Amino acid sequence: MVDAQNTSYKSEVFAKIGAQSRLHPIYTAFVPIIAVILMMVVMGVAMVPLALLSARESPSGDLRLIYVLIAGFGAVSLAVFAWVKWVENRSLASIGWTFDRALLRYGRGFAVGLLMNVAAIAIIALLGGYEAGNWLPAFSSISAIAIIVLFLVGFIVQGATEEILVRGWILSSLAARWGLPLAVGVTSLLFALLHLSNEWPHVNYIAMFNIVLISIFFAIYVLRERSLLGVCAIHSAWNWIMSIGFGLNVSGLKIDVEPLVVGLSQKPEIHDWITGGSFGPEGSLVVTAVIGLSCYMVWRWGGDSLDKSS
Repeated sequence: MVDAQNTSYKSEVFAKIGAQSRLHPIYTAFVPIIAVILMMVVMGVAMVPLALLSARESPSGDLRLIYVLIAGFGAVSLAVFAWVKWVENRSLASIGWTFDRALLRYGRGFAVGLLMNVAAIAIIALLGGYEAGNWLPAFSSISAIAIIVLFLVGFIVQGATEEILVRGWILSSLAARWGLPLAVGVTSLLFALLHLSNEWPHVNYIAMFNIVLISIFFAIYVLRERSLLGVCAIHSAWNWIMSIGFGLNVSGLKIDVEPLVVGLSQKPEIHDWITGGSFGPEGSLVVTAVIGLSCYMVWRWGGDSLDKSS
């Protein structure tokens, strides 16, 4: 169980890093930069087969995006695992990649992600922000359901990869040397910067604040669970249900598929601070309130009852 009074000062977020790890202070200071470069290089290499295929035939936009989510982000996860294990000489458990009670942790996290997202969208709808289309349109064809399942797999990989990179690798590295306050601050700002291009040059500042805030929420959640599995699930569920469940923009990205639940479109006469504008609900003050309340509730959670023996 994690003591709320001591959490902010604990240096090892997950398992023991070990005396033989190569987390030199100078090296650790550059870990965020190394992580971003590694992600860009590996993602670029992973895109080569897609580029070669596109030269011969043009796959649909849906299949291209699914490839990026599964192959591109999956390759980044594998690269991070390899770097942590063989360059930094430490275990994957030290970045939170453990599978104790995996199904329960992941299932609970997925439910939390769905609940947070649906709550925010329901509030925006009650404020008059959306016009609803047909209900359950994806069930009109087998191919639409197949695409939705593929996107679920894609978002599971993508959400996990971003958490492995940011909350797993970078957070644990910085916290081991300089403590959790600095580690959470740096990773939260970095997480927002990685999403900045989604709104550039017309930046939605509420969205950027919300991304920092949800990064703090993710950090609190991993401190409570001592595992990445829960936040991986929350992240994936959030992206999937927003984009595929309701057909809304997620972090500025619109996926043009038949929604699983209902197609929602923003009413242009409603202020962007309610709907989030072109960035999607993540640019809304409603989401700010939902994430803020979630941060408080997880902080007050007092730790995972499953971990009281640890």
